[in-house]
Amino acid sequence: MDEPIPQRGEITEMLKAWSGGNRVAMDNLVPLVYEELHRQARRYLSRERGNHTLQTTALVHAAYLRLIEYRFVDLLMLDKALNELATLDERQAQIIEL
Repeated sequence: MDEPIPQRGEITEMLKAWSGGNRVAMDNLVPLVYEELHRQARRYLSRERGNHTLQTTALVHAAYLRLIEYRFVDLLMLDKALNELATLDERQAQIIEL
């Protein structure tokens, strides 16, 4: 059985707890954010042309890394990849930036 989706107030409370340093709140929130990003990326990419090369998971990971400001990821490499993507498909690069 699927777990119920937390309501907006519950997510806000998790965000507050996380910003206060509560690791458990972060551990509970991260999968929710990841799942929602994946759902939105899948929905968006289903409307793209069939021959695009960007995969749902790649789009999610790029957006996810930007959201959590993961300290161990070399953001310069991500920016370089984004610039390379922009030369191939400007619109997809803009989507990742958003």
